[in-house]
Amino acid sequence: MTRTETIAVGEAILAITLWGISFIFIKIALRELSAVNLIVLRYAMGALCVGLFAWRRGDFQQLTWADAPKLALVGAIGITLQQFLQVTGQITADASVAAFLAATAPAFTVILAAVWLHERLRFWQAIGVGLASLGGIIVATGGDFAALFIGQALPALSGNFLILLSSMVWAMFIILSKRLVRKRPTALVTSGIFFFGMLFTLPFFLAAQTWSEIPRLSLGGWGAMLYVGLLSTAVAYLLNSHALKHISAARVAAIQNMEPLSAMAAAFVMLDESPSWAMALGGAAILSGVYLAERNAPEVVEMQVTGSKE
Repeated sequence: MTRTETIAVGEAILAITLWGISFIFIKIALRELSAVNLIVLRYAMGALCVGLFAWRRGDFQQLTWADAPKLALVGAIGITLQQFLQVTGQITADASVAAFLAATAPAFTVILAAVWLHERLRFWQAIGVGLASLGGIIVATGGDFAALFIGQALPALSGNFLILLSSMVWAMFIILSKRLVRKRPTALVTSGIFFFGMLFTLPFFLAAQTWSEIPRLSLGGWGAMLYVGLLSTAVAYLLNSHALKHISAARVAAIQNMEPLSAMAAAFVMLDESPSWAMALGGAAILSGVYLAERNAPEVVEMQVTGSKE
């Protein structure tokens, strides 16, 4: 593995760790904010921070009119649509089933990477991805597999379907993001995706008429939003996009199986939640799977893009 790939793997791990921890802060923020307010605030903060970073680097000089519809499409799919499906689905979906379905996103990413990006998996790399996915499912559901098959009323089934769709949409977002960052600065792409994602969410924000919640946010609420908007959005998405520039989408997908593990580890440290056998077993499967996937990943030639500062 080259030095560039090693750094990219580290960036993907850090990004998924920040996303895993964000579940705690999102839960805190949602005590005072509606979901649509949180989404708009989150990506507005992300667009502003990453946009300023891209502007200071001079990345906007490389922006063309032809880029705008591509950024708009990815922002609409990966931010507006994915968030809408996930949040709406979680209203009625059974928690354990929702966690199971959300953990399928990396598997969808690997499939789409093979179809759209023509990425080829080695045998043991595929085994590693599968093992990590299984570990993610065990951690996400707490090992309660029986709950996946019982108590599925019609509203829950419709919520489950939306969660599954959100996982597919997230996989599409990863593939489309990789295509965008191949020949464009990462910060430019990320800020553009945030901007359009927030823009397409604004009609829901205006229709909800709940913006009066924002000025009434407590100090703790603003602290939670700062983590969500800056670290788990601006920093995490930027790291993930940069990783996609230098390693395959399949490798990033394998690493993203670590999200439920990082979320439960954060809950253990920050909320004193007790570890369970599912966390131990699933965590071991995740780490073993990611190790296999990384150890057997084919090397890629680093792309040199004229005019890019990456």
